[in-house]
Amino acid sequence: MFRRLHVCNEATDSVAVPRTGLSDSYKTATAGYIQIPTVHGNRRYLGHFNVKPTGAGLQVVNEVPLAHYLYGVVGHEMSNAFPLEALKAQAVAARSYTLTSLDPGGRYDLCATVECQVYRGVEVEHPRTDAAVAATAGVVVTYAGSMARTYYHADSGGMLASSQEVWGAALPYLVARADTPATTPHRAWVTRLDAATVSSSLEAAGLGVGTAQSLRVLRLSESGRVTELEVSGTAGTRVLRGSTLTRLARSWGLKSTRFTVQGGLTVRGDGWGHGVGMSQYGARALALAGYDYSRILAYYYPSTSLTLFVADGR
Repeated sequence: MFRRLHVCNEATDSVAVPRTGLSDSYKTATAGYIQIPTVHGNRRYLGHFNVKPTGAGLQVVNEVPLAHYLYGVVGHEMSNAFPLEALKAQAVAARSYTLTSLDPGGRYDLCATVECQVYRGVEVEHPRTDAAVAATAGVVVTYAGSMARTYYHADSGGMLASSQEVWGAALPYLVARADTPATTPHRAWVTRLDAATVSSSLEAAGLGVGTAQSLRVLRLSESGRVTELEVSGTAGTRVLRGSTLTRLARSWGLKSTRFTVQGGLTVRGDGWGHGVGMSQYGARALALAGYDYSRILAYYYPSTSLTLFVADGR
């Protein structure tokens, strides 16, 4: 029976670990909350912790009940000012994503960053987001009898991306298509990339071009996202593709790969995030238009169903 999640946070070396047995993991237990220093600052978390030294510092794994984990995810991933039905949709999407990420043989089930879904513990809990988790307790998205992989993002930029174009794995409920109109602060953004940042990141990736001078889009995906980008510099030219392009673009400060080059290192784009699955601002727009959470989820994950997952009270 599913009972507790194991979530990995990267901590600094100021976590209290016994001086003896540093090669072994150290488990703490608390009936309340514990504050730990992380790369994001001091944060409070519920549950038990396994602390283990690593080459980069300490690995802290938080063992926490699913409901409390979701309080710390939904409270960060979506503004508590959004309509309640949008918050409920977010809670179900986060729960479904979580349950498809369980890794019984791994050191932990999920990371606490954007590489999985952001988990911030007690500080981000709010009565409205907690209520959304409670009101949808146990509800998950399924497809053909199995749990659906419910990716989500902040803003599609007007076009939803397919799982195939972003990760190379086609799922029938994650296809490229126009998104619902939405009012969002993440449209028509313009960024002038820092040449030193672009140059150093390329050099670190073994793709140096000297001092970066210009960008050129070579290929777009079916949803209009950049899949091949040429970077030219004083020492040559490189073409970026796939996960390398996505990772570097994020490190340069780009919100999305749905962009055009305006000249040199100036980029204009739309949206925030990978664009696959549910757009959070789109969910807000649909909720404001009168959609309940089940209709919002049906819109973003077509041909799926909602199912009650029977677990340990979550």
